[in-house]
Amino acid sequence: MKRLLLGSLLLAVAACSDSKSNSPTISAFTAAPDTITVGDSTQLVFGGTGSLSIDQGIGDVTGKTSVTVSPGVTTTYTLTASQSGTTTTAKTKVTVNAAPPAQTLNLVLVRTSAGNPVAGEAASFELRALNPAGNPNPGYKGTVQFTSDDPQAVLPAPVTFAPSDGGKKSVSATFKTAGTHSLTATDTTTASLTAMALVQVGPAAAASCAISGLPTTSTAGAQTGMQVAILDAFGNQATGYTGTITLSSSDAAAQLEAPATYAPSDAGRRAFSIQLRTAGAQTVTAADAASSISCQANVSVVAGTTLLSVTFPGLGAGLDAWAGTAVTSHIRAQDALGNLVSDYAGTVAFTASDAAATLPANVTFAAGDAGEKDVSVTFASIGAQTFTATDTANSLIQGTGKTVTVHGLVYTDPAPGGKVRLVRNASSNARLVRLDLVSNTSLFPLTAGTNDTVRNGAFAAGMNLPLDATKVGPDATLLDVTAPGGSTAVLTLGTGVQAKAATLSAAKGMLYSGVSQKRTEAGSATVRGDVAVRPFPGASSFYYSVRLVLTPGATAGTVFDGAALPAGFRAAVRDRSGSDVFSGPDFVIGKLEVR
Repeated sequence: MKRLLLGSLLLAVAACSDSKSNSPTISAFTAAPDTITVGDSTQLVFGGTGSLSIDQGIGDVTGKTSVTVSPGVTTTYTLTASQSGTTTTAKTKVTVNAAPPAQTLNLVLVRTSAGNPVAGEAASFELRALNPAGNPNPGYKGTVQFTSDDPQAVLPAPVTFAPSDGGKKSVSATFKTAGTHSLTATDTTTASLTAMALVQVGPAAAASCAISGLPTTSTAGAQTGMQVAILDAFGNQATGYTGTITLSSSDAAAQLEAPATYAPSDAGRRAFSIQLRTAGAQTVTAADAASSISCQANVSVVAGTTLLSVTFPGLGAGLDAWAGTAVTSHIRAQDALGNLVSDYAGTVAFTASDAAATLPANVTFAAGDAGEKDVSVTFASIGAQTFTATDTANSLIQGTGKTVTVHGLVYTDPAPGGKVRLVRNASSNARLVRLDLVSNTSLFPLTAGTNDTVRNGAFAAGMNLPLDATKVGPDATLLDVTAPGGSTAVLTLGTGVQAKAATLSAAKGMLYSGVSQKRTEAGSATVRGDVAVRPFPGASSFYYSVRLVLTPGATAGTVFDGAALPAGFRAAVRDRSGSDVFSGPDFVIGKLEVR
């Protein structure tokens, strides 16, 4: 139709051009079509006589019947015909409509940076608005916003397209979470216009570490596993880490796995084994000594199965005790590693390898004891002894102290022989020895006569015995005149004030002892006579006893040795006249030792 209209106009113009007139004429001036879309063209069709020109920069069109124009806006054109100094004009209008919106079929997001980024590294993208033909649409003027499945990502700000963008926009995004992540672009007005790009994000360089798998509460001595993951600055596992991690702990007794160097196959995570042994709040630290990488975990270590600890704080490293002297034993409820069980509330009974020991009564632990109590035990037997504490309700809760070396007195009777012997009384023990001075022979022949005339019997006995006074001391009764069973006293001392005396001089290292009959006893007219000495055991063979006690803390060694007595030894049995019936060489002395 447009071509038919244009053709008709041209024929009309041509017909009019043949007219012969002296005045200029315009036979036609129109636009075909007279309405266009911006960017399109139209033809101005005209006819007339004389010289023809059109304004709007078109100029002389004489001899033409049409020109093509492309106005950007609605424009009125004027045709001027001139001849013989006369002019005439005609006007025509071309209406220019705005271009209709270009159709955009979809958005496309294309990554333009080379290689896969690591966490924290920017990645570049180009956003394209495509028309149905798949080409960028420069007429797209939408606003696009961005989202990602990476919660740490730094996203581009929304972008608005302008015609000068040519349907393309460059943006960048920074991903911080390792793995495959998306960047999504969506038109803020038309949600169906959307585009997505996937990016494989790698971890960044190692920057820190984290301990996992370690329980918050652990039993002392339990073998516990844990893992140490090496992380980048964004919390991603640093799979390329190949450094060395060393473990340490606030628990000085902890048993920790040796330092470990990560292999590529570890991918930044490695398992370790530890054993915490000290009850209480403890920490475990993993660190790379070659860098600032370090991490820590807290563990509450609780005591294990309850046992009893038995110690002797006052005995020293040698654990030396002395027979008959009480020692303090500290009873402590603890686990196998020595951790205190402060809430122990059992009742404990005591036994000892020393059957003669004096044991404490049962004790019950109260809340105020906090798992610890002191008791007293007195050993009575020489040698290696043990002391055991046992829970009365659960025999598995038990403890035996280290072996205690109990020191005590040992007296070895002298070898057979001698006229007067110093022998051990059966009542002796490791703390106290009673040594009996007895006769070992008879005085023959006995002289017949009365007590006033017989002078060859025994009337007094005594001795000065050198000894080590640092090892023994006097008993409360140092000298005893009570005859042992099976024997009677050689000397009748009477019932009044007896003639007996003994002292142990520490300064001189000497034991002085002696007894004597009196000629008559006060209040009696009976005259004491000499008594024949008879062998021991038997009647009339006992002189007296000396009682010595062990000095606590005494070192082991000899108190005195009758086989090697020093020159200071003196001893005698005398008759009434003061003559020695027996003298020093007649006395046979055994050996007293601290063992």
